[in-house]
Amino acid sequence: MESSKKHILLRYLGYARPYRWTIVLMVGAGIAKFTLPLIPAHIFRVIIDQVIDNPESHSIAERHSLLLWLGLILLGATVLEAVAFYLRGLSIVKVS
Repeated sequence: MESSKKHILLRYLGYARPYRWTIVLMVGAGIAKFTLPLIPAHIFRVIIDQVIDNPESHSIAERHSLLLWLGLILLGATVLEAVAFYLRGLSIVKVS
């Protein structure tokens, strides 16, 4: 029975070989699609905990700087998420 499963897997891998980089792209975009939406929640937690709720721990300039960097990270995560959605859709169209 083990030999039969191995034979089926090898046959499948033979069919998938021409699409290997597309499959890698799809898997990577899929992972990004599900992990990148977690970044805004973490960033908002940091904003609430360190900038809004705890104003005496940092000076105003430090809070502005932290808020700017967190905003840029949030923007970058949003752009990367859009790119991941696009690449995943593009690779699905290419394979089908």
